[in-house]
Amino acid sequence: MRGLGVAALCVALACSNRSTHPPPPRLHVPLPAGWSVTPLNEGGLRAGPAGRAVLRVDARPGTAALPTPADLANEFSRNSQNIRSTIASEISDKDTSISILELSKQGLRARALLGVRRLGADLFLCSSEPGASEEDVAAAAEACKGLSAGGDT
Repeated sequence: MRGLGVAALCVALACSNRSTHPPPPRLHVPLPAGWSVTPLNEGGLRAGPAGRAVLRVDARPGTAALPTPADLANEFSRNSQNIRSTIASEISDKDTSISILELSKQGLRARALLGVRRLGADLFLCSSEPGASEEDVAAAAEACKGLSAGGDT
């Protein structure tokens, strides 16, 4: 659904905190067949099938606190005017926090991913891009869950 976007996860995790920490480790992103990665100028990346982005990943070097899936959903709700969100599913362990949200606005429905993966002292923020299908969001969640240090993207 194109008209229903995902608010920037940066709001929830104080992305304006650009510190002098060393750069994050090289990132391995396990992608579904046919997906590719596009690096972003800010040090993040976008990934998806040819011609469209589905997943965005941004690094937050030196950030230690891992929010819960409920924290992610609550922050989204606080910062998203006129979009109703409920948690459709969540994943949580010591290094991963993912919330798949069911979004609705004016009769339109969509799924969205908000997630955080900790690698060492660094956090990697994951979010689905507007227009991602339910299958795309599920694949993006698996990629976020599988983020690891080292290797190629």
